[in-house]
Amino acid sequence: MQELLDQILESAEHGAIGEQLGISADDAKNGLGALLPALTGATQAKVREEGGLGMIVDAISGGSFERLAPDAGGSVEEAATEGEGILQGFLDGGMIDSVTSKVSETTGLDPSTIKKLLPVAASMLMGFLAKRGKEGAAEEGGGGIGDVLGGMLDKDGDGSFLDDVMGGA
Repeated sequence: MQELLDQILESAEHGAIGEQLGISADDAKNGLGALLPALTGATQAKVREEGGLGMIVDAISGGSFERLAPDAGGSVEEAATEGEGILQGFLDGGMIDSVTSKVSETTGLDPSTIKKLLPVAASMLMGFLAKRGKEGAAEEGGGGIGDVLGGMLDKDGDGSFLDDVMGGA
């Protein structure tokens, strides 16, 4: 998972994100660096729900999220708009407040800044997953988005994420 987060953060245009949201590039980078693991955790929680994995795979493979990948050159405004919809599918209002509060405490950033970054981070994550899924499907023997999600959710690195999301050993 850390590799995924590093790749997203390395390719993100922190200056452009900060400028469009009215924050510094450093604040954008710090906020995204804290939000992406939180959103990955929300994805893991969604997978544990009945039908959650299918919903995520359908959303990623059925949309055109790859245009929102950090290196795709999409606008921050578009990412924020799309991100609002993504968040509605993953987090309820209480979870958004909880994530905002925890990330604010961790980073020292104002909660209003975190709330600006949250939909952008959600779009970046979905865009990255969609892009990686399509790249994986294009490779010989690649499993596409299932492989990408499996790798992201496989906490113990045993090659299977099912034991991790189902609470097994």
